[in-house]
Amino acid sequence: MDKPAELRSNNQLPDKQKFACTFRLLSRISYWIHLILGSISGITLLLVVFSRSATNSGTGVSIFIAMFSLIALGFRIYWAYRYRQLAKKLQKVNPNGQPRRTEIVEVLRIGLFASFIGLFLAFIASEISLVSLVAGAIARPQGIAV
Repeated sequence: MDKPAELRSNNQLPDKQKFACTFRLLSRISYWIHLILGSISGITLLLVVFSRSATNSGTGVSIFIAMFSLIALGFRIYWAYRYRQLAKKLQKVNPNGQPRRTEIVEVLRIGLFASFIGLFLAFIASEISLVSLVAGAIARPQGIAV
């Protein structure tokens, strides 16, 4: 028995040109989103570093981890730019100049891993900062005007 057309179309790989156009569009979107969010995060981190009045060990550790998160974000911005270069290679007519499927999968895997590391570090930094803030609020005696 022959499968219906709906099931057959799901098993096929997308056309290279269509994939390359979609990949290029998504790489541009990813690049600009990461660049904008990285700029906002960097400015916020600079404001926190320079406006700290009380030195708290938890806040210092969270700032240190947040800096590594921004480094991972910087790498991710570069990687999104690399996606765009890879999409340009995919759109070439010459099949010898096009990257192999395994290379594309590996580049996507590295980008995903870098994103997860950056998100994990940012989450840890925010949690340490929150715990430090809550611990400071609990340690302050009640009834004292802030």
